[in-house]
Amino acid sequence: MKSFLEYKKVVSLLNLKIQSSKNYVKAETKLIRNPNFPSELSENLVKFVEKKLSNRELQWNKGSDLLSIDNKRYEVKCFVSGPSTFSSKLFFDSIFFLDARYSHQGIFILYKIECDGNIFKRLNVNSTHTFLDFEKTGKRPRCNFFFLLSQLRKTNIKVSYYYVVVKKDISVKQIEFPV
Repeated sequence: MKSFLEYKKVVSLLNLKIQSSKNYVKAETKLIRNPNFPSELSENLVKFVEKKLSNRELQWNKGSDLLSIDNKRYEVKCFVSGPSTFSSKLFFDSIFFLDARYSHQGIFILYKIECDGNIFKRLNVNSTHTFLDFEKTGKRPRCNFFFLLSQLRKTNIKVSYYYVVVKKDISVKQIEFPV
């Protein structure tokens, strides 16, 4: 994780230099695309956080990202800037979203959404289509997390929020509502 965070920090610093250059103002230079956060790191981080929070061991699984000893399936989505991509069929018992926008500082916000794939399918991907609509066509939906969160706030689906700091150790603090 340390190497990835250092690389992300270098990309951020380079983009700041590019934005301040005369060439960028003249649109002769493009920004460097931020790297996607590796699923191996996001899933591992969720495993560590869940272990700290509930002393529950999660394992990697085919068909869903993580699996508990009692066969509960957990999906993990991580975002830095763009939309999250989903399978055309949603099979999970709970889903985690990891906000990695500040990962270069070792700071994450983890959202634990306690609903299964069948309930999640009723949520909108955009203003006109639900996840179920996409499933019926076999297409993979892409959806912005904050668009999903605005819908979740209007439902009785439980969302827990955690402030996660990765330094020498991983510290986790439950928060009422992220900024």
